[in-house]
Amino acid sequence: MNEEELLISRIEELSLKCSKNDYLTHTDYLSLPEISLFLSYLEKKNRSSYLSSINGVNFFMYGGQNENERRIIYFLPTYLSKEDFIEYKDEYSDISILHIYPKSERFSDNLTHRDVLGAIMNMGIKRSKIGDIFLKSNDIFVFCLKEIESVILEELIKIKHTFVQVEKVTGTDLDLSFNFEEKNINISSNRVDSIISEVFNISRNQGQELISNQLVFINNRVINSNSLELKNNEIVSVRGYGKFIFQEEIKNTRKGRLVCRVKIYC
Repeated sequence: MNEEELLISRIEELSLKCSKNDYLTHTDYLSLPEISLFLSYLEKKNRSSYLSSINGVNFFMYGGQNENERRIIYFLPTYLSKEDFIEYKDEYSDISILHIYPKSERFSDNLTHRDVLGAIMNMGIKRSKIGDIFLKSNDIFVFCLKEIESVILEELIKIKHTFVQVEKVTGTDLDLSFNFEEKNINISSNRVDSIISEVFNISRNQGQELISNQLVFINNRVINSNSLELKNNEIVSVRGYGKFIFQEEIKNTRKGRLVCRVKIYC
């Protein structure tokens, strides 16, 4: 089996296990390409990617916060609804949030997402066990599966040249809401390649290459068409560049161009 077949086989296995034994099962964290693959599988199986059940088992995707990019598929037993799961997520979700910060801010590096992820994975932890990573000044927040929290808490002492402290927090202890930059863009048409090039200040050819390399996602689905037109409030993720919300078309200019508003994740 290739990686795609293994993922689908695992999803089927977990849904059937939940159905047979009536207890909560879940995948590891899935990347955007894996989520896109899952949605395509769902569409083929049920003729719709919007259904919320597999093999008669209800499921939903959750990453620790509603807007987190990396997500886990949870298969729900008959006694547990999505609403109850969210209300008692600390009991059911199997997700930990770890706060990492320098022991001395004076001697700390300007750490990046890649620095943090590299330090954790160098401890022998698989990428699939780690969710989103948020950097707010010198504070780092890592979403991860509970099974690896003790390893990070006890063994992560240094990132690059910075000695760090790690502590576990709960979602009620902090605000990890996203910051946005609102921007009006002037484009020739409402095509996704045109909008990507304007938002990220790259050439249209570069935008088309990103699409052909399957690095562009709309609402978690990989896209293959340069000419696809965006709809209001669709979320566009571009691997290696960032993420934005296409809010709306504002007006047409006298020269026949289109002015649109976007919100870029900061």
